[in-house]
Amino acid sequence: MNKILIIGAGQIGSRHLQALSKLNDASKVVVFDPSSESLKTAKMRYEQMPANDKVAVDYIQQFSDLSGDFNVCVVATTSDVRSKALIEMFKHCSVKNIILEKFLFPSVNEYHEAAALFKNHNVKAWVNCANRVNPAYKVLKENLGKGQKLSYSLQGGNWGLLCNSIHYFDLLSYLTEQYDYTFDLGGLDKEYVPSKRDKFIEGAGSIVGTLPNGSQAMLFSDPKSSADVVQNIMGMDAQFSINETKGTIRSAFLSNNWVWEEKPLKIAYQSELTNVVVEDIIKRGDCNLPTYEQSSRIHLNLITALIKHFNLKDYLPVT
Repeated sequence: MNKILIIGAGQIGSRHLQALSKLNDASKVVVFDPSSESLKTAKMRYEQMPANDKVAVDYIQQFSDLSGDFNVCVVATTSDVRSKALIEMFKHCSVKNIILEKFLFPSVNEYHEAAALFKNHNVKAWVNCANRVNPAYKVLKENLGKGQKLSYSLQGGNWGLLCNSIHYFDLLSYLTEQYDYTFDLGGLDKEYVPSKRDKFIEGAGSIVGTLPNGSQAMLFSDPKSSADVVQNIMGMDAQFSINETKGTIRSAFLSNNWVWEEKPLKIAYQSELTNVVVEDIIKRGDCNLPTYEQSSRIHLNLITALIKHFNLKDYLPVT
């Protein structure tokens, strides 16, 4: 029987749990959260899914109740407690593979500490930048030639520039297979604002990231607007415009004289993806998410630039 652990049963953790209700093989899922209310919500959401007698779920509030070996652990806490949660987890159980939510950690030191922790415990780790496993975005990879210089832009109203930008910088890394960004924050407001979540911050304006092959991503968020989030991707032979809100993708190809065509676009929810990723890891020891090493390269360059921009003291409270 496969054993899977979820640490953090909040909004995203409960969606991971819903996805795991669809596992095809006999599995035991253990959900940890110190909050009884979070566990209650997670249980309610799990019970909304179709019954699956191959999957059993336990809910716990104390790390001391953990024991044994787990095939996969999904760490879905907020960034400020993620490092502590990892350390506590390893005191009580063994884990072979880990999926971490973003934004990974708020301080630079924690990235290096986590890397050492994974090495010491012989753990494989990935980061849940899920565009890579979303079928809608695999189409882009298939149509944009490997090694191309790409131009990517995203703009919209109040979509969470600081906490969500990592998803889109990772998307360009996925398409180009490059990770070493140089960030330009000249268009980012100098003052941050409180996030919707207590203790965290957000920002407005633009962040531009450039990769070694010249590919560039420009992300813009206007907190005073409710405009749809629109992504535009331009390569040498193909162009795409994606509106996830409306569920459309427009495409044009050099081979068709750049005539635009619009089609419906189905973006899979997290509750439709985690089971696929977990089964991939269990069966072949790998998955299509970015590795911890790959994602850390993006995170560290971005967090360093943001800390300097906002004149913070080695800590970026972004979740």
